[in-house]
Amino acid sequence: MESRDVAQRAIDASLRAGAESAEAIVEQGVHRLVRVSDGAIDFVKESRVRGVGLRIVVDGRRGFVHTSDLRVEGVDDLARRGVRLARLAPANPWAALPSSGFAPADDADLDLDLDDASIHELSAKELFDRAVRMERAALAADARIRRTQLCQTRHKPTPARRPW
Repeated sequence: MESRDVAQRAIDASLRAGAESAEAIVEQGVHRLVRVSDGAIDFVKESRVRGVGLRIVVDGRRGFVHTSDLRVEGVDDLARRGVRLARLAPANPWAALPSSGFAPADDADLDLDLDDASIHELSAKELFDRAVRMERAALAADARIRRTQLCQTRHKPTPARRPW
């Protein structure tokens, strides 16, 4: 199922469950993480990511939920849980989604050019090399720095995020 269809289904379920408004974020793809310590690999992880998240507003209160269960029942349950969580949250006069004038009116996807698509093509080896260079740069910056706690590179799929 297309990301847009999943997002629309999640938003529709949220509105049926009692939300005033809802925004969906859909993630599908591969997530890679490489962490180094003392110039050696400390941790490598590669996983598939698939899920939908909702930001739901009810009576000036927000709820945030996420699931990897994209079945109709899973999305309906997610929406109900999101509405329940929003009702438990403290009221906030600023708890609203962006106004309709924020995104283009022609329903085109808003591209702010915030993502470097080339990073999604990097292998685990290339991510490792970048993390080692980052660690070396940190250690070379100041003689008082003797070790690093966390030098890592990662990429996650760029989510399809839009208040459809």
